[in-house]
Amino acid sequence: MLRPVAMARLAVLALASLLCALPASAAAGRFSLRVSVGDPLADARLMGLDGRPVRLLADRAPTVFLFLRPGDEGSREALQGLLALRAALAGKPVRLVAVVSPADGPERVRALLRDSPGLTVLVDRGDALHARLGTFPLPAVGLAGPDHRLAAFEPWTDRDETAALARAIEELLDGPTVAAAWR
Repeated sequence: MLRPVAMARLAVLALASLLCALPASAAAGRFSLRVSVGDPLADARLMGLDGRPVRLLADRAPTVFLFLRPGDEGSREALQGLLALRAALAGKPVRLVAVVSPADGPERVRALLRDSPGLTVLVDRGDALHARLGTFPLPAVGLAGPDHRLAAFEPWTDRDETAALARAIEELLDGPTVAAAWR
């Protein structure tokens, strides 16, 4: 019969073996999507901060949508990246949208966006869009082409996302096809 300490060690080894057997993407917390690159996206109507319904996707232009969480350092960094992207793409027909959960509360959202005037912020009531696209860690950024097809969807991991996303948008602006994911 194994002693309690030996049983605990055996349990830890078994768990470690199981984690090592998982694909790298699962162990890293990658998300699972319910849509694929190239799939058409329904143009959801989300609520603006003023309470009025607003369409997520732009007409005949790429749309970048960033799911974020106020109070999260990664979301703040992603928001700064989105603002840098807005400056880099000034004058180009691209819609940039920040998407938040109603659970975040309007005060927290306004505090997060205080330094980002003019950015479109939409509230995902009931987290319906989040659920429709799949489960993923926040922040996460999606790109839809002018044809309303998903061009890319990735977790926002660092500041390098801005340059890669800008390249994917340029690719969409240059042609009618879906851009490749930027990873």
